[in-house]
Amino acid sequence: MRVIGFLLAHGASVSALFRLRKERDREKIRQLIQFSGSTIKLFYVSLLVLVVGGVGAGLQAHWFKQQWIWEAIGVLVVISVAMFVVARPYYRAIAEATELRPSGVPRVSDEDLALRLQSPTPVVVALLGFGGLLVILWLMIFKPM
Repeated sequence: MRVIGFLLAHGASVSALFRLRKERDREKIRQLIQFSGSTIKLFYVSLLVLVVGGVGAGLQAHWFKQQWIWEAIGVLVVISVAMFVVARPYYRAIAEATELRPSGVPRVSDEDLALRLQSPTPVVVALLGFGGLLVILWLMIFKPM
């Protein structure tokens, strides 16, 4: 059940990330960014619950004496940091591109906004997350080492 909350919250954010690439209306872009930000809060709460549950299960099963669990934790940390480092500047650049000057004129041209939205960043973020999840699942299932 903990995994479902984690995947649902993060899936909503990833969906918004990909939806941004197609959107051109500045107000809808701002709304998508706000929506993604609100799902990320739920994601972090569900991640915390998932980690606490995993630690509890690990203590009972004596996993912390095995190498695979430490590698899975390392992958989780590295992927989490990498996704944050890659996604955060992208979201900021898109948010800044939707801002209007006091006169009501956009700070960034429609063409520049479209270029920013076509960045490969959403694909990179999704590949990092999905790849990291697959590695962690592989470690949990096969428990090498």
